[in-house]
Amino acid sequence: GRRMCSQITQGRSQINSIPDQIWRVCESLIDSREWFCDRKLILEAEIKVDKSVNFRVRVRWLTLELSPDPYLLVTLEDQNQSYQNSASTDALKYGLTPREEQIWSLKKANFTYREIAQQLFISINTVKKHLKNIYAKQKY
Repeated sequence: GRRMCSQITQGRSQINSIPDQIWRVCESLIDSREWFCDRKLILEAEIKVDKSVNFRVRVRWLTLELSPDPYLLVTLEDQNQSYQNSASTDALKYGLTPREEQIWSLKKANFTYREIAQQLFISINTVKKHLKNIYAKQKY
């Protein structure tokens, strides 16, 4: 969590402080509490630091039996890591090659064909060929 917060603020925040982008989502949930007190509400937002660093933040109320006051439960997810994990699962499931797994991970992260080609130092046609093979494997 601290590493993610440091990446979000790009190292400009104090230790143990909550980045503004996350705190705004928390405040929105706190402010909406009186309007939606009877509902289980989850607020989420994406925090894009740059093309390779993208986080999803989810905030919801957490009520514990031993405490009269509710807490905010904040979940941070590194989107790119999530895409990589998903691509690795797909690679095992569909028998993708290591290169296909790399390409699939970037495609799942919403990189364009051109961006994938630049990232992996291959041509756009090679990206297309690999994606065609990936889609063919997924149909079986």
